[in-house]
Formats: sequence, structure tokens, C-alpha cells
Amino acid sequence: MAENNNYNIIIPIATKDIFILKKNIRFIQRNLKNHKNIYIITHKKNFRLISAVLKETNYQLIGEEEVLGGFSYEELLKYTTKKNIQFVNGWYYQQFLKFGFALTPYAEEYYLSWDADTIPLRKIDFFESGHPLFTMKKEFHRAYFDTIKNLLHIEKIEKESFIAEHMLFKKSIIKELIDKIENSNIQGGNWIQKIINSLDLTCSPLAFSEFETYGTYCMKYYPDLYKKRYLNTFRSGGLIAGRFISDKKLNVISFDTDTISLELKDFPAFPLNLIHYCYCKWLNMLSKIVRL
Repeated sequence: MAENNNYNIIIPIATKDIFILKKNIRFIQRNLKNHKNIYIITHKKNFRLISAVLKETNYQLIGEEEVLGGFSYEELLKYTTKKNIQFVNGWYYQQFLKFGFALTPYAEEYYLSWDADTIPLRKIDFFESGHPLFTMKKEFHRAYFDTIKNLLHIEKIEKESFIAEHMLFKKSIIKELIDKIENSNIQGGNWIQKIINSLDLTCSPLAFSEFETYGTYCMKYYPDLYKKRYLNTFRSGGLIAGRFISDKKLNVISFDTDTISLELKDFPAFPLNLIHYCYCKWLNMLSKIVRL
């Protein structure tokens, strides 16, 4: 059980999400209770752009390779190419960053991973009577649990899903989980390679979920630690006005909604769809330039 209700926040971020970050952090500081430090985890080539966008906002930048002990995005691409899953390389990499943060000197007892494209609209607690909280959803993807079984020999335990737009991790449990993976008989030189080699790609190239893995592990070995709760989340918020949604509109939506996600795949109606299309094209070009 937690000694206090404090936690740090990590936001793994790609170039495409930098320009929503200022609005997001403003709402995070207003609505996520008892948080301490905000750590933005990204490629070092994004540092200058983020600093220009955020300016006075309180945060700390951490390079991706620092979080993963020197294991770079490019190294992961070489490794996943052998598994023919390189086109979702970034999707896997950001999951490893969330686990890897527990191994850094920045990690304290609890840290909250928060999606860069999700804005908290109302006050949200992450502890209840000293217990950390899981936000539960209704989702099921068989491949995630096939991989968990290969990796940890654990069957699916909870009927609901742990996949939300955030997750409150406990550092000691993540370190224990990584240690079990490191010491498993799965082929690989480190825990990241062993996770990749444990993937069951029979049905889908998306075969690992850090949230389902952590939640399942906790329910197996620490069933009394976390409590479950449910939030009213709006996953397709981008359909309203894309990422050009006003604070006024967000305040109206906050009447009955806890979080709103502004995913780039969600196009608003005409004429904002044209602006959103051009915006996405520009972000795509910018992302390629940054990674050069």
C-alpha cells in the first residue's frame, strides 16, 4: 500500500504530438491531483522543438536511449525487421519506454504514464484509501494474452481490460517483472529482445501490451494492491475539431467527460477536415526530418 498519494508523470512523445503538448500539460497541471514532476521522454532531436513550444512550462526532457540503457529506436528497427514487424516499430518502442523508466534514477515509488494525445478534462485521483487505481476498459485482443502466456506463463485473469489512456505503475513491481523476463529461458540478450521473441504473431503484428502485461501480473501476484475504477472517456474526440479544438469547447465537454483523446486518425467535418489533412501531412514530413 502506498505511503502517500504522490507520483511522477511520464509522457513518451513522438514528433507528431509535440504541438498538442502545451495544451495537454496545462490541463494535466490543472486536473491530475498530487502529481510531482513531469518527464517528457522523446528522441533527443525533438528537444529543441519541444523547448520552443513549451517555453515556460515546468517539465524535464529525457532522451529515449537514456531510458532504455542505450537501446535506440534504430537498434530496435534492425531487430524487429527480422520478425517482419518493423512497420509498427514505434508502437512497440514507446511501450518499452514506459517499462524502462522504472530502471532510471528519475523513477520514484509510483509513476503515471499519460498519453500525449489525451487531455484530462476533470479532476482525477489515482489513489483511493492508499490504494493505487487501475482504470478499466472493455477491450480484448487475444494476441496480447498469448504473448503474456509465452513470456510469464500467466493466463488471462481479469475479464476487463487494463488498456486505458494512462497507467499508474509501481516501480518495484516493474523492476521485478523486468527481472523475471531477463532471467527467463526466452532467447535474447536483454528484456526487450526477449519480449520481442515471445510475441505470438499468428493473428496480429500488434502482439504485446505493456498495460495488459502489467495489470495481469499485478492481479496474479499483488491482487490486493490496486483497486479498479471507471472513467468516462471520449476516445474519438478528434472528430469534433481535430487538434484545433478550443478551450471553451473542452470546458463544455468536461461537464460529463473525464478525458478526451485527439488522435490524428480522427478527421473532423468539413471544412476543418481539410485543415486537419494539411496539418497531418506537415507533421508527417516534420517527423521524417527529425529522424534523419
